[in-house]
Amino acid sequence: MPFIQRVRYGLLGLGLQLPRLVRSIWVHGPDVDSFRAAEALINALRQRCRDHRIVLTIEGHNQYLALIRAFPNDFVVPTSATRDRRFKRFLRHIAPRIRIVLGREDGIETGLPLRVAAAHLPCAIVNAEAASAAGSQHCNDYALCVLRTDSGPQPLVPHRTPGLAVEVGGILDFDIPMSVPPTREPTPVQRKDNRYVLFAAGIADGEAAAAMRSLNEIRTLRPNALLLLSPADGSDGSTLETRLSAHGYTCEHYPEGLRTADIVMLDPDRDRPWLMTMADLVILGGGFLGTGVPVNPARAIATGKPTLVGRFASERDHLTAAALHAGVAKAVAIADLPAATRAAVGDGDDALGRYQRAARLLQRHAGATDHTLRALDSLLPPPCATTRGNEGWWLYGPVPRFSRTMIGRGLARLLSRTRLSDLSRLRDHLGHPRSILCLGNGPSSEDPALKDIAYDCLIRANARWRHRGLFDHPDLIVVGDFDTLAHLPGQVFVYRDRACEIAAVLRGILHFGRVSRHGIALDDLPTCLRGMTLDGIPSSGALMVALASALQPERLTIAGIDLFSDQRGRYPGDPVGVNAYAQAHSREVDLAVIKCALNGFSGELVIVGDVLRHVLDGESIDPPDQTSPARPAAI
Repeated sequence: MPFIQRVRYGLLGLGLQLPRLVRSIWVHGPDVDSFRAAEALINALRQRCRDHRIVLTIEGHNQYLALIRAFPNDFVVPTSATRDRRFKRFLRHIAPRIRIVLGREDGIETGLPLRVAAAHLPCAIVNAEAASAAGSQHCNDYALCVLRTDSGPQPLVPHRTPGLAVEVGGILDFDIPMSVPPTREPTPVQRKDNRYVLFAAGIADGEAAAAMRSLNEIRTLRPNALLLLSPADGSDGSTLETRLSAHGYTCEHYPEGLRTADIVMLDPDRDRPWLMTMADLVILGGGFLGTGVPVNPARAIATGKPTLVGRFASERDHLTAAALHAGVAKAVAIADLPAATRAAVGDGDDALGRYQRAARLLQRHAGATDHTLRALDSLLPPPCATTRGNEGWWLYGPVPRFSRTMIGRGLARLLSRTRLSDLSRLRDHLGHPRSILCLGNGPSSEDPALKDIAYDCLIRANARWRHRGLFDHPDLIVVGDFDTLAHLPGQVFVYRDRACEIAAVLRGILHFGRVSRHGIALDDLPTCLRGMTLDGIPSSGALMVALASALQPERLTIAGIDLFSDQRGRYPGDPVGVNAYAQAHSREVDLAVIKCALNGFSGELVIVGDVLRHVLDGESIDPPDQTSPARPAAI
């Protein structure tokens, strides 16, 4: 973990640097897989309680980092922040209205449920195994328990604990869509290089040798076979890579090694869920030696591909047992794994049957998320259809509060004398641009067609693009995240309004010791935002279009604004982040601003990116399903 992230993790664990929230929904999980399984449920909570921030707690710094990458729109806190006397600080800062536990109560101390009960905070456990929930020492502390069983969602059932409502909600892990049905057409992998792909996920150190023997066995039939290897959580991937290289295998990382390497090493948190769609055969580790944690089989099942698991997996994992019972996976001993993989290579005749069995299994659990949400309804805050103007959940910290005082405004005015407060000064500063490129951060921001587009002014949003090596010398930067000031000092920044600009100037001095050269507040300029009544806050991408339209260049090119609806994912190089708007923003608000801005634009308009172009043409584009995989890189 980088030093800065270690410091932040430690401070959060001590209950320091917690945000001041007005209200929140607190979700606790034992591991990242439990949050991935409940991803649709968490998205539904975001939409239902738009004025509540989602706060996630998890144990361990590696899990903490993985969860941040998987859920970038939510606030992640180590469970150590809820221990002992820190719990009162946690409640005071986070202000949760309900606590939802995913699966089981791992990673918490014994006294926490008692403190939660003493705070009169309703608590529910969802996606819980029946045996573990019935024997839980915290059973009396729950107001609701939603069990996961292989029978699918069922009505309310009685329970021996007074005051505890119990629902049988199906298995959230299996409430996901199937991949495209198998056909006689070659896979994307085979179309390119005719490489047979063996995907080995969650492979522990003691299982790596068997995975390599399996690759060697497959290569007797498919000499060009490729192994995508994802180490088990907590394993040292670099040590495993060194050992494999010493045995003569060429090892590279995804996606660089897809064309030539024998083995492509994957990041277990970032790459594993999405790349299973590339596989011809899947091996799920953790169950071959009887000591590890079996990999969640849901994603592999949804691909409909042959799936092999260890013979101990069903004893340690209820989901694997369900998959074996449905006939969509096969359990083998570690000594028999090479032979089983060889047999699976020729198992194409049963591809359609296996796909149909997997579809029936997932169909049995369809609606588990909706059923769980209905069960939680009486414990959740009333639904909120709108988001308040201050992002709905933040209490202003010391710097924003100071920026609203007369002294704060005067100090900011003194320190920002070079601000560009009207369009004529801004045009002069930019050299009266004739062609403007507005580049958001979506997948279309790296479209190859952009290399052929000429421009004399580049506008970007925030700082996510700074390490991508493309279009990294902007003339203006629209600021939605104040950390942008620290990452890109000395740039010309654009703010939503004057209040944001003042707060940013003061924050830059206090936190970073620097002041931006120039500042622009959009409420000073005659943009389309004047007179608009919006139900939410426009994103930085929408503000960027409003500013560019007000400058009235001869040609305006817009790219990278994909409305979080591109099937390739949220951002380039980020296949794991939830592809959805943050709660303060919405697709409807962004479209209203963009359409209003473009209606007042009289020059040539070029849209790069199918999503925005189709929406502006009046076509209906549904956001991608949050549980379906992003499109992987081609081999």
